[in-house]
Amino acid sequence: GESSDGTCKTVAENVDSIQMLTPGKIYYLTDVYESAGELYCNEEYINSDVFVGSLTKVNDAVAYAVDYDSNKCQATLKLYDGKENRKIADDVHAYYAFDEKDIAVLEDYNMDRQEGNLKYYSGRNELVEIDEDVTAIFGGTVLYY
Repeated sequence: GESSDGTCKTVAENVDSIQMLTPGKIYYLTDVYESAGELYCNEEYINSDVFVGSLTKVNDAVAYAVDYDSNKCQATLKLYDGKENRKIADDVHAYYAFDEKDIAVLEDYNMDRQEGNLKYYSGRNELVEIDEDVTAIFGGTVLYY
């Protein structure tokens, strides 16, 4: 970041991967091992075991994946709004976030058949099933190692 006198200051050390830059915020991973690490934003710890490349800006929040299973190409999708982490869904292969309360997820993806269940998150705890045997969410973030 830039200080008021125009000089740069160190935000963090031992950063393994910068994941996203937004106005006034830098999201980065430390201690990356097997494509997952500790997620921070401007020195504030957010979550552990965050999958590299899974972050997506969603208005003032950020969506990301944790606990990635490389055999199934699935993870748990979470949303961080600057104050709290909220679990959106488990066993997610791909997602598209329209906003914080409108997220499409492709769950229980079968890599052999290349299809899964399309579900919709509306800000409530339960997902609404939209369709089965869905191949992809166009324009979405795919969790693939």
